[in-house]
Amino acid sequence: MMLSRSPHTTAVSLDDDDTIVLHLRTQEYYRLNDTAQRLWAAFEKKDAWTVDELAQRLHRAALPPEADGPSRADVEEDVEAFVETMLDHDLLTRAA
Repeated sequence: MMLSRSPHTTAVSLDDDDTIVLHLRTQEYYRLNDTAQRLWAAFEKKDAWTVDELAQRLHRAALPPEADGPSRADVEEDVEAFVETMLDHDLLTRAA
């Protein structure tokens, strides 16, 4: 399943490195945590991603070669939780 940002969203980066996503139809806003910010930013690089691609990207970013980082399974759980939440709030959509 390919995912893309909903056309009904816009995001703003704040001075303190927070990102806020606004759903334009509902007028609800969401403050993203660090992990969600990294995942949301991926959509600036490419319009559509699979869960596996997002997990792979996040895992590479979180795992410096010299340090132990999160397991791939933990990263996949984080990505799946992000995707589920974003789909539930219509911030991401399933791309055709």
